[in-house]
Amino acid sequence: MGYRYHKTRKDSTHAPAVALFKRHGYSVADVAEVKGFVDLVVAKHKITVLVEMKRKGGKLRDKKKGRKRDQGKRDQVGFHQTWKGHIVVADSPADAVLACERIIFTKEERTP
Repeated sequence: MGYRYHKTRKDSTHAPAVALFKRHGYSVADVAEVKGFVDLVVAKHKITVLVEMKRKGGKLRDKKKGRKRDQGKRDQVGFHQTWKGHIVVADSPADAVLACERIIFTKEERTP
């Protein structure tokens, strides 16, 4: 699957999420401009998590639903179903950080 850059409309939770992740010691890559990918890639303690930010009530786009306005946009549902790593979908910066913290600290407990 090739990735192309495109102009995107970022959700209102996007910038505050970047700031909050950085305050909590995460490395943050804003990749929202990459078509067919998530909004953020965050890492802490050598564990990487993909993050999809949504506004309250926002849903992942699904090309199978066939809505006219979603044609040409990325198929978020398909990507999430095929990705073999951690993905967090959150509608608030605090929820995103909390979900990532759970993943990271659960993984750290299992690592010898």
